[in-house]
Amino acid sequence: MPETRLPPTRIVVSGHAPSVAGAPIWTAFGDPDDHLRLIVLMACESDAQASTRSVRDAAELCLDPRTRWAARLDAVEYVLSRGIPAGRAPWACLVDIDALDPGPVRAETLWDDRDFVRQRREFLTALLGAVRRGGWVLVRPKPSPSLSLELEQVAESDEQEASPSPAAEPQLEALLELVSPECRPLLTWLVTSETLSVREIERLVDAGGPDGFEEDLLDVVYEALPPSSQEAAKRLSCLRQPQALNGTLGPFRLAPHADEPWLPRASVNALRACGLLQTLSGADVRMPRAVRHQLRALAARSMPDAIQDLHRRWGRAPLDRIPLEAQLEAHFHAVQGGDLDDALSTAHHYVSDLRGLAFRWSREERYEDAAKIYRTIVSYDSEDAYAWEYLGYNLALACGDEEPSIERASAILQAYSRAFDLERKNPLYHGRLLGFRALLGEDVETEFHRGMKRYLTEYERTEAPSYFAEPVLRGMAHGRWGRRRFEVIARWRPALRRYPRLHPYLGHEDGSRAGGEELTATRPR
Repeated sequence: MPETRLPPTRIVVSGHAPSVAGAPIWTAFGDPDDHLRLIVLMACESDAQASTRSVRDAAELCLDPRTRWAARLDAVEYVLSRGIPAGRAPWACLVDIDALDPGPVRAETLWDDRDFVRQRREFLTALLGAVRRGGWVLVRPKPSPSLSLELEQVAESDEQEASPSPAAEPQLEALLELVSPECRPLLTWLVTSETLSVREIERLVDAGGPDGFEEDLLDVVYEALPPSSQEAAKRLSCLRQPQALNGTLGPFRLAPHADEPWLPRASVNALRACGLLQTLSGADVRMPRAVRHQLRALAARSMPDAIQDLHRRWGRAPLDRIPLEAQLEAHFHAVQGGDLDDALSTAHHYVSDLRGLAFRWSREERYEDAAKIYRTIVSYDSEDAYAWEYLGYNLALACGDEEPSIERASAILQAYSRAFDLERKNPLYHGRLLGFRALLGEDVETEFHRGMKRYLTEYERTEAPSYFAEPVLRGMAHGRWGRRRFEVIARWRPALRRYPRLHPYLGHEDGSRAGGEELTATRPR
């Protein structure tokens, strides 16, 4: 029998999802946990339709929170290549695939990859392979130029959403082409509501340029709303999932007043009218990605306690009574709400995203609590280099200005060593390991010279030499090296002077401190 082929992938550049005949509609949000969440959703969908044991086994690996990233990636690649049945078209609809695209990535980003940039890129590559084989509908409300190039060979046609073109305002159509589909309703509302004229919008474009225009546009729309609608918009920016609008909006009930947990119906209507809320499909509405990210940052600054309270409340949803997608959102809210017990109790399929909470606690100087989270992560995935690195980092920070105990020093060294073993090309991890050993009095001179030669040769046009050198020089400065550290530095002083961040450690040629200034760096981390 001839092989049954999947239908070509369909790409729709629009803010609205087309009818997909019962196929699931998933959304990428542009958040660090996107790849983890989507892998679970895709694995569950494939598992439910799997005709072979091998596909079911791969799906189970994707769903197990103890599966390491490399194995999880291999498993989802297998699921996407073997687990999509040819008899169903489309298999799934993915809204905003562009949110998965990290764009051009600097090497420095990958040396301190808190936001899973490498993992998200690897998942996107696997997903694009599946998309090329067919069976998908991709909705692109905010296309990215870099992903557009990769998608050129994916679909036979690229459907464009028609832009409104009022006869009275012929200039508006040209302006609409400057913004993404998800921002066109906002631009149209500004003109039709007479909030701004076309000429005033053109001046906004001239002032902000193409890259900054959408942000300026959102600011103008937000400022044009009454205070009650602004407050509603900030609260709704906490919700990522498309929500059914039917007397409620997600967890919010609609009413004439704004008492918690209500939202004023008039405010929701105003947000829909101006485009801050948009219909995705049927009765489901969503806040576009650009809108949500901008309003979420504003909410975090202006009403942090109220927002944290919302996240905590939603993070305690009874998981046995809600669909899988809502369960994953409950976990997201538990992490955002800052309750470790809730975050762990909802982590049914992955735990590495807890690094976001650990980072927040570390910035709040809750170093022991942050270390506890990283220790939990490595207990699930012993190959998470970032978690090992920041386990050591926070254990060191928790010592303050005190010398670490023998037991604590051993734990820090173990964590730093494990991180560098897993990422041998990471100059930051290498430098912190040598820096902590220097603090303890170990002779790391030969290894420092070897590392400087390597990073100046292999990574000459990056910040790699400074990422490596700074923690080592800091360790020497606070260890028992005395003037000897300047003898070690002398060989590399001309090269190190290229990096302003290293100047406080270099001193003068005679070994005195630069300009007599005090060394203000903290102990090595």
